[in-house]
Amino acid sequence: MAEKRKRVDLPLAQKVELLKALESPVVSQATVAKKFAVSTSQVSRLVKGKVEILQQFENNGNPNRKRQRAGKNEEVGNALFLWFRQKLSQGARISGPMLKQKAADLAAAEGTDFMPSDGWLSRWKARHNVVFKKEEGERQDSDWSAALDWKCKILPQILDSYSPNDIFNADESGLFFRDFPEKGHCLKGEELAGSKKAKDRITALLCANMSGSERRPLLIIGNSKQPCCFPKDLNRLPVDYASSKKAWMTGQLFQQWLQKWDKSLRTRNRHICLLVDNCSAHPSDIRLTNINLKFLPFNTTSVMQPMGMGVIKNWKAHYKSRLNRRMITALDADPEKKAKDVSKSITLLDVLYLAKESWNAVSSQTILNCFRKGGFCKDEAADVFDGDESLVDVSVPENMTPEEFEEFVDMDKDVKIAADHTDAEILEAASDSKRVKVETAEEDSESDDNSAPPPLTLAQKLQMATHLRQYVQESGMQAALPLLRMVEDKVQSEAAQSRKQRTIDSYFK
Repeated sequence: MAEKRKRVDLPLAQKVELLKALESPVVSQATVAKKFAVSTSQVSRLVKGKVEILQQFENNGNPNRKRQRAGKNEEVGNALFLWFRQKLSQGARISGPMLKQKAADLAAAEGTDFMPSDGWLSRWKARHNVVFKKEEGERQDSDWSAALDWKCKILPQILDSYSPNDIFNADESGLFFRDFPEKGHCLKGEELAGSKKAKDRITALLCANMSGSERRPLLIIGNSKQPCCFPKDLNRLPVDYASSKKAWMTGQLFQQWLQKWDKSLRTRNRHICLLVDNCSAHPSDIRLTNINLKFLPFNTTSVMQPMGMGVIKNWKAHYKSRLNRRMITALDADPEKKAKDVSKSITLLDVLYLAKESWNAVSSQTILNCFRKGGFCKDEAADVFDGDESLVDVSVPENMTPEEFEEFVDMDKDVKIAADHTDAEILEAASDSKRVKVETAEEDSESDDNSAPPPLTLAQKLQMATHLRQYVQESGMQAALPLLRMVEDKVQSEAAQSRKQRTIDSYFK
């Protein structure tokens, strides 16, 4: 009687290696099974579970673990891991007693009486590949060792599987969109005219590919669903716009943004890899077909995320340069005005157009350099770029020194862009494997534009068109005439519609 073959359980790292070997078109499952000393049926099962295996490996799963066994109080353990990841992304240092106490708190929130033991914690750490490390020297803002490990293990696979045109990075940043410098010169013995600091904010999501050849349309998140300055049809806005209660990114908005892009890629049969950080608003369980969502290691944004290596700051520099120029021009036009009055007159629609102009002004070379600075390049010799791209091609305002302008640009660099999840939300995400849905704003449409000027009247539009034509003709700006005619046609069409409406009203009267 033939001896029954003993089952071979491969560690997680070897499972990933096996699946990578099968990507070659000339390699069969039988060949791979023989190489790894497993059965063909086991190879077939691994292929069916490929997505889950790769996701577990990329999410820091224990590479030496052979079987994924559920532990005691599995739901609490999964929720604890989600909380642990959230705190790591904030740069927190978590001890063993803190983990045990949080597990007890999560169990209590679920209505369960559970006090984790040292053994339970040890098994939980082994299951999720969590280790205790002593920090050497002074505390670092970024985890260099995690970044280096990711660059050695994960990044080469990405670079081998995708072309630079299909490797993207996305990141959010907060922006005080009506901000103006706090500092300035004045006469000796006098003080600067005081004003309340403009804290109106938005969150912007920027995304571009590794070659710098493609940048996604900006996603701007405000706190008002339909500001009064917006057109009724939001598709006519210059950028994508969404809203949430505090103008933060949420898991729901991130999912909608991704799925819309994924649908567009599906129609073109294009597959891309998108790199994002471990922000609380970036769920890991979004179902996508043409976007391979990869997460950067915790607490490494400042040392390897391309958008954070200078792209976002360069975009902000362009924006604030344009904003400052607009404010100075308005003050020159009306000496009676104050800077705070001009600031208040800037609408959210103005901001969207300025944001788009500024995003277009970020050069492809700047984006490429920032990817290289983060280590995203196949050629090791190219990974020597260490320049500062933050103010490249930006016009430093005449009323500021380069140092003052850089300080102005950095005024909102630490603005919060997402909320922390509550214990209830963490438990819900752990038990249902669904993203936390944060309600979007249902506020009054004029909530963020109370100080904005009213819409232009027809008479003002007609006068504006007349003055604009006079200026274009006097300046000899021939290239601007087609655009001028478009403006005039639009205003004249509104005037004709107004006359028609008055005739109808007069008839009925």
